Amino acid sequence: MVEPLASWVERQLGTSLVRCQPVAGGCIHRAWSLELGDGRRLFVKTNSAAMLPLFEAEAEGLRALAAGADAELRIPAPLFCGLEGERALLASSGSI
Repeated sequence: MVEPLASWVERQLGTSLVRCQPVAGGCIHRAWSLELGDGRRLFVKTNSAAMLPLFEAEAEGLRALAAGADAELRIPAPLFCGLEGERALLASSGSI
């Protein structure tokens, strides 16, 4: 999965993928912590294209939480939610 993520990072974000580590804890999606060449860190979930509606709902929920949150809460900002080839992908700012 690293190569498709590296291609996505270069094409969508204009930087390189320095490190990609799987993150444990999910039972439905695969999760990744990405470190980018420009210093940013992302949290990315991947699954089959059929799961895109779940990612879209999650991205909408994150935006709603951020709109109503006070300044002390750190809510990840969705950066991308869509298809990458045959995979659904949800990328957000920050890392776990």
